[in-house]
Amino acid sequence: APWARHYRMRSYLEQELPALVAENLPADLERQGIMGQSMGGHGALTIALRNPGRFKAVSALAPIASPMNCPWGE
Repeated sequence: APWARHYRMRSYLEQELPALVAENLPADLERQGIMGQSMGGHGALTIALRNPGRFKAVSALAPIASPMNCPWGE
């Protein structure tokens, strides 16, 4: 609260941001990559796993690789 109602990072990263990039930049969405560091590395890995075949490259620098050992990873 108070942002929880509108906080949708997953749909933002998977849908809204790529659409904005494609609309405003000469990007080739057939050759997307995703990367992150620490918690962002975990996010990059999970987004890539949820979208098989979408990304040509996935990079995670020091990712949180065992999220099942904490409540937010369940």
